[in-house]
Amino acid sequence: MGDRIGRGITMKQKIILTVLMLGILILPLVACGSGTTRVQYGSLKGKLTDSFGGIVNSPDAAVMLVGTDLVVHPDANGYFMITAPEGDYEMKASFVMVDAGVKLTGVRQVGIIANKTLDLETFEISDNSLEEGWARYRLGNFDEAESYFDQYLAGVRTVQVNAGASSAYNGLGWTHAEGLNQPLRAIDDFNIAISGWNGNTDAWVGLAGCHLNRMKMDGSWHFSDALNAVNKAIDQPGAYSSSPSHDDINEIDLKAYRAFLNLLDGNLPDARGEAVNLAVDIGKYGNYGSQGAIDIVLVFSK
Repeated sequence: MGDRIGRGITMKQKIILTVLMLGILILPLVACGSGTTRVQYGSLKGKLTDSFGGIVNSPDAAVMLVGTDLVVHPDANGYFMITAPEGDYEMKASFVMVDAGVKLTGVRQVGIIANKTLDLETFEISDNSLEEGWARYRLGNFDEAESYFDQYLAGVRTVQVNAGASSAYNGLGWTHAEGLNQPLRAIDDFNIAISGWNGNTDAWVGLAGCHLNRMKMDGSWHFSDALNAVNKAIDQPGAYSSSPSHDDINEIDLKAYRAFLNLLDGNLPDARGEAVNLAVDIGKYGNYGSQGAIDIVLVFSK
């Protein structure tokens, strides 16, 4: 039967039949293959900043996805967009200027979804000199803390916004005031920190303490300066806390300090009024020194 069929069709018909058979066999394989290997792409966008919100817009800054060759650079406003196959990635960003001593880096876990652009909002990168400075401060290694804060400033003056420098000068202020017993130098540090960022609550707190400590240096009263600084700190939005960076001072402690300063400045009604309001909470939320300050105010403001 097969021979008769074979002898009954022409060569042209054989070719057509062969092509059709191949098509029937191959098409499912092609269809199956395309369903499993087709690459779906998505995008991520965001703004590159330092850890204090300053825009990092240098063309030398780079954002990349680990395991790929994809690298993008922020525009003049710090914005970037990167497109890649869908999946989970480790995103790294860096900005290095060796001559300026700047090394800002950051890592973030991200996911790309096919046919979508996800907004990361901000992607922060930082120089760990600030963190190292505070770490040395907490350990009591004040000379090393000073060195790290200075190291950060060597770069921040040239490439970052005032808020970044403000944090480093604030660190120097606390190091000079509490660690190295240099209150006048600390006052200069805190004033520079505040001039760069008026909302630096921690610098206002440090400045208040230094003004009170100036009495040991020049024998004069500086209560009004200290009161102005502590009022600036309390008036900043949010509840103040210096933890975990240093010294464990909170908003309750600041108000206790203000009551004590008002007592020293002769403003007894304000001193007693604040002390009475704090009497219940100071034992729960204030530190040991604040409890003592309130006790003194309550005794001497009658």
